[in-house]
Amino acid sequence: MAAHITPQDAEEICKRYIAAVEAGDLSAIDTLFTQDAIVRTPVSGHKPARAFYAYVFKAISDRKMKLLDVLVGISAPSRVALHMAYTRTVIGSPPATIETIDIFELTDRFDQISAVNIVYDTAPVRTDFETPKAQIDG
Repeated sequence: MAAHITPQDAEEICKRYIAAVEAGDLSAIDTLFTQDAIVRTPVSGHKPARAFYAYVFKAISDRKMKLLDVLVGISAPSRVALHMAYTRTVIGSPPATIETIDIFELTDRFDQISAVNIVYDTAPVRTDFETPKAQIDG
């Protein structure tokens, strides 16, 4: 039988992720994610994790994440979902809050994230990225 991550360990990696994103700390992201990790989002598609977060840290400010729940996979022992309210300011737009679920795929040792699927309703955010109000080098 495959090992499962403990709820405490799942919550800890989620809190480290939240702290890194809120702080815009790319070095912390590098330690949380494997070197070849990918991020999948409805707006950005599939991107290498480092490139995705480097872009996010330039394009989005005032990032605050309120942890609503941490869900540990039963059928997929290395999968953890983070449910949160994410308040942020996209360059050129007013602050807004969206509800997201970030589904992490962890390594076999549960010590790093190998992929994340970020799930949210795109209707409120699509215009922020379809017609950029500011150019971001990325």
